[in-house]
Amino acid sequence: MGSTMEQDRWNLKDLYQSDESWNHDFDKLDENAAVLATYSGSVGNAASLLKYLRLRDETWAMIDKLLLYAELSGDEDISSSKRASMRGTAENKAAAVKASQAFFVPELLDLPDGRIEQMYAEEPELELYRTFLSEIMLDKPHTLDSGCEALLSGVSECLAAPERACHVLKNADMSFDPIIGEDGSETAVSESSYFSLSSSADRRVRKDAFSSLFSGYRRYSNTIFNLLISSVRAHAFQADAKKYDSVLQSCLRVNNIPESVYRTCVGSVNSHTDMLHRYIGLKKKILGLDEMHLYDLKAPLDFGTGSGKYIEFQDGLDMIKEALAPFGSDYTDALQTMSDRCHIDRYPRNGKASGAYSTKNCNTMPYVLISYNGRYYDVLTLAHELGHSMHSWYSFSNQPYIYSDYSGFCAEIASTTNEVIMGRYLVDNSDNLSDKLRIIDLEISEIMSSVYRQVFFSEFELFLHGEVENGRTPTIEDLCDLWHSLNEKYYGPDIVSDRENDYEWARIPHFFWDYYVYTYATGYVAASSFAKMVLDGGAPAAERYKGFLKSGSCDTPINILKKAGVDMTSEKPYDDMYALMEELTDSLEKGFSELNSRGKQ
Repeated sequence: MGSTMEQDRWNLKDLYQSDESWNHDFDKLDENAAVLATYSGSVGNAASLLKYLRLRDETWAMIDKLLLYAELSGDEDISSSKRASMRGTAENKAAAVKASQAFFVPELLDLPDGRIEQMYAEEPELELYRTFLSEIMLDKPHTLDSGCEALLSGVSECLAAPERACHVLKNADMSFDPIIGEDGSETAVSESSYFSLSSSADRRVRKDAFSSLFSGYRRYSNTIFNLLISSVRAHAFQADAKKYDSVLQSCLRVNNIPESVYRTCVGSVNSHTDMLHRYIGLKKKILGLDEMHLYDLKAPLDFGTGSGKYIEFQDGLDMIKEALAPFGSDYTDALQTMSDRCHIDRYPRNGKASGAYSTKNCNTMPYVLISYNGRYYDVLTLAHELGHSMHSWYSFSNQPYIYSDYSGFCAEIASTTNEVIMGRYLVDNSDNLSDKLRIIDLEISEIMSSVYRQVFFSEFELFLHGEVENGRTPTIEDLCDLWHSLNEKYYGPDIVSDRENDYEWARIPHFFWDYYVYTYATGYVAASSFAKMVLDGGAPAAERYKGFLKSGSCDTPINILKKAGVDMTSEKPYDDMYALMEELTDSLEKGFSELNSRGKQ
C-alpha cells in the first residue's frame, strides 16, 4: 500500500518552515564556528570556558537540526539531487566545525592539576559540565598533543577508506548469478532481494539464492579480505597511537563499558547454545525436513491459515498504545501526538528511502520512517521504532543538551523492550492459533538474530583482532574455517553447516565498525529483563524504567541501567532472556502439537 496523503507523510515544518530558513541557520553556523575558534588559548579561564561550552552546545544543536532536515528531506525523495547536495553540504560543514574545535580537549588536558576544580568554585554554573569534563579527563592517558590529535583527525578519512571501498564494491560493482524465482521467471539476486528470497516458501528458491549469493562473495573474497584486514589494521593503529592496550579496550572506552561486560556476554551465550539448538531441532521438525541446511533458517513455518486481516495504521497504533499502557498515559499520549503531528512517514512509495528508523534531536519530537503494510510484523516494527522515539523524547526532554543523547550501548534497549512487550500482547490477544504461533516464531527468530548471531559475530571479531594485534595476518582459509566451526557450535547438530556459507564473513559490514555488534546482544538481554520487570512489577517498575529513558548520558550506561533495575555486570538479565526463550519455545512446541492434533486452521 502506498499513500500521498499529507497526514501519511512527514511534516518537516516543525524543523524548518522552508529551505530558505534552513539556509539562514546554515549561514549562522559559520558565525558561531568563527566565534568558537576564538576561544583557543582561553580554556583555562573559568568565564571563558563557560561561554565556550554554552556556545558549543548551541552550535551542535543547530548542526543536529540542519543535518536532520537535510537527511529527512533526502529520504522523502532519494532521487533528488538537490536534497543529496544539501545533505552532503551539511555533513561537510559539521566535519569542518568539529575540526576547528580540535584545540579544546588538548588544551583542557594541559591545564595544571587542580585547575578545573578551582574553576568550579570561580564559576559555579560550570557544575553543569562536571560529568562531561570529568569524562574528558579520564581520557588524558589516551589523548595526544594538539598537533598529533589534528594529524589523527586529518587522516581519519583515509583510515576509513577500506570500509567505503567495500561498501561501493558490494553495492555498485558486485553481481550475483540470477536464479529462477517462484513464478518460474529469471530473478535477480542482490543484497536487497536476498532477504525475501531466503524467506521463500519454495526450498529450491532458498537454496539457489543461497548458492548464488555466497558464490558471489567467494569470487570477491580476496578483495574484501584485504579491505577488511586493512580496516582492522587501521583501527589497531589508532588504538595503539592513543596508548590503548587493544582495539577492544578503545572501543569499550567510548561508552565506558568494562571489558568484563563484554566477556560475560560472550561467555554466557556460549554456555546456553543448547537453547538455540532446541529451537533449530523444533523448526526442522515443523518443516518436515530429513536434513536442515543453513538456507532453511529463514524458511516460513506452515501453521495453516491465519486471520489474514489488514491492520489499519491507526488500529496498529492503538494496539501499541494498549500494549504499552503499563508505561503510563504520558508515554502513550506522546505516541499519539507524534502521529497527529505527522512525524511518522507511514507507507512505502516510489522514491522513498527503504527500511525503518527513528531520529533523535533536541529541537522536535522524533521522526519515524516505516513502510507499513498492515501485517503483525509491521505492528512489531512500528512498536520497535517508537521505542527509539520515546527514549529520545524522554532523554532530550529531561536532560540539558550536553547529556541529552544516550550511548550506543543503550541504543537498542528501549526499542526492543517495546518489541518484547508488544509480542506478548499480540499473542495474548489473538484468538487465532496460527497467528499466535507466527508471532512466537518471530520473537524467537529475533532472539536468534539479535543475541546468538551477534555473539557469533563477536567471537569472530575477537579472533580477527587478536591475530592482527599480535602481528599475524590470518588467511582467507583461516577465516572460513573459523566461520564454519562457529556455525556448527551455534546452530548445533540438527543443521548442515554448508561450506558455501564459510564466506559469509565477507558479507558482514559491521566488521568494519569494530566491536559494535555485541551491543545488539546486550541490548536485547537488557530489554527482556526490563520487559519482565515492567510486566511483573506494575507502576513502580514502569517509573524505574522511565528513569532509564530520561537519563540520557548523565552517567555511565552501566550505572544508568543499574539504577533502573537491570545490572549488566551480573547474569540476572541473561537469565531473564533465557527464561523468555524457553517460554517461547515451549509455547511454539505446544501450539504446533495442538495444531497437528486438530488439523491446521
